[in-house]
Amino acid sequence: MLRFIQDFFANRRKNADPPAGSGLSRRQFAGAALGMAALPGAASGAALDLPALAALPRGQLALIIRNLAGLNAGTDPVLKQDCQRMIADIGQILPEAEKLLELHQLYRPMRQYHTSEAEDARGLSVLHDACLFSRPVSFDYTDLKGQKTSRRVLPIEIVHPATGIQLLAWCEKRQAHRKFFVKEIHGLRVHAGDFSARRADLIQGAIEERQDWEDSY
Repeated sequence: MLRFIQDFFANRRKNADPPAGSGLSRRQFAGAALGMAALPGAASGAALDLPALAALPRGQLALIIRNLAGLNAGTDPVLKQDCQRMIADIGQILPEAEKLLELHQLYRPMRQYHTSEAEDARGLSVLHDACLFSRPVSFDYTDLKGQKTSRRVLPIEIVHPATGIQLLAWCEKRQAHRKFFVKEIHGLRVHAGDFSARRADLIQGAIEERQDWEDSY
């Protein structure tokens, strides 16, 4: 995956004139920010661009978006432009890519969160797929007050704030956006249906709700 991203960036810059001596450091910085070790000579690999992105599974495209959201490129305008171009290209495959990037930037944790045993990999895998492929789900949920309810929701995205892994969703019971701690979700069931036509609007609603929450503090 790292070689893909590095080759993508290298291909994007092949006709550019980057600042002297900064090319390799940018690639190394991008690799480190994406949570991987930089590979020497990555730019010498085969050039990768939109066709290569289109060949990736949706899950890997989502992973790239998550990693780019965690990349603090504000101090490097060239790297920032590379990221923006990559998101624009991913957006030709996943129209909601730019909104997902903004959403994950809003929920970027201030510290690392360690998954608990209650947040089993199987349940998270089902939720990730339900978000990616816009499948409704239902489950039993225990809230922070200990109250138990049954919910049917349209899963929007899994986010990782410092308080714990959460599912952002549109709750059909409440007819509103809601956040659910994954460790308190039980009896998860996936239902037939496809709300992909609504997903971009639901993501935008989740962004606005988060922004309103931040503005209130």
